[in-house]
Amino acid sequence: MFIQIVILIAFVVINLATADYQARLFEKNIRINKTLWAVAYCLLAAIPLIWNDWLLSVILVVMRFIVFDPALNIFRELPVFYSNPGDPDGSKLDKFMGRYKEYYYYAALLIFIGLIVILFK
Repeated sequence: MFIQIVILIAFVVINLATADYQARLFEKNIRINKTLWAVAYCLLAAIPLIWNDWLLSVILVVMRFIVFDPALNIFRELPVFYSNPGDPDGSKLDKFMGRYKEYYYYAALLIFIGLIVILFK
């Protein structure tokens, strides 16, 4: 259980650091390859699968949405649930969620809390 807590904390830090870094890239108008970043994160989130902890891997993927997205918007000085589905270069996730991003966020947060409860029961 201790290693799971350490991994969860590490991934919060990874998500915050990545959001801060990408916000700085946005400021400089540097294009971000979102697919590459997503693949890299999923590979990191798959590390617990080495010891068959699939639940922790799922939690880490859900965590990406509930920690990274709001942090990126805050670092960019935008509303927490900012979404720009009309931007042709924007996030595919923003296009999918559109103006309902806030509801998806709360649903993901509830799923995250439920998975944490299952993990540590």
